[in-house]
Amino acid sequence: MNELLKNKVFQVAIASLCVLLVFLLGLSVGLSVGKHERGFANDWSDNYHKNFAGPRGGFMQEMMKDQEIINANGVFGQIIKIEGNDLVVKGDKDIEKLIVVGAKTIINRGRETVTQADLKVTDNIVVIGEPNAEGKIEAKLIRVMPAFGGQPVLPPAQIK
Repeated sequence: MNELLKNKVFQVAIASLCVLLVFLLGLSVGLSVGKHERGFANDWSDNYHKNFAGPRGGFMQEMMKDQEIINANGVFGQIIKIEGNDLVVKGDKDIEKLIVVGAKTIINRGRETVTQADLKVTDNIVVIGEPNAEGKIEAKLIRVMPAFGGQPVLPPAQIK
């Protein structure tokens, strides 16, 4: 057995198998994350008409065909509507996202923790959360961004 372990060919074969195993594991993780992101984009477009009272058949199928994948885990933008525990946030490229605020959602304004009642339409926020099957983002953390010099904070893609 010791001779087998000292054999250079055996050592190279074992090392190659380990490298292959790590590569396959990384590939598997990447495929899983990609599937999750694509699933969110599909759920979001499939449920757009339910979330935003659009046409019954949904018009996002055609519009989203050539678009890149939508960020499933958050948004940076301005609150345009507050309805119960749901916020509608207008984000990058004027894409509106529906945010669900739960009992465990942490909401910060500066260094203070505030409540959902302290949020108002036109507040600029950053939301970090998790997508659900309805194409909504269940917020884990909401950070209210200050307006600088009376000007609203723009999403990074709109800053020129």
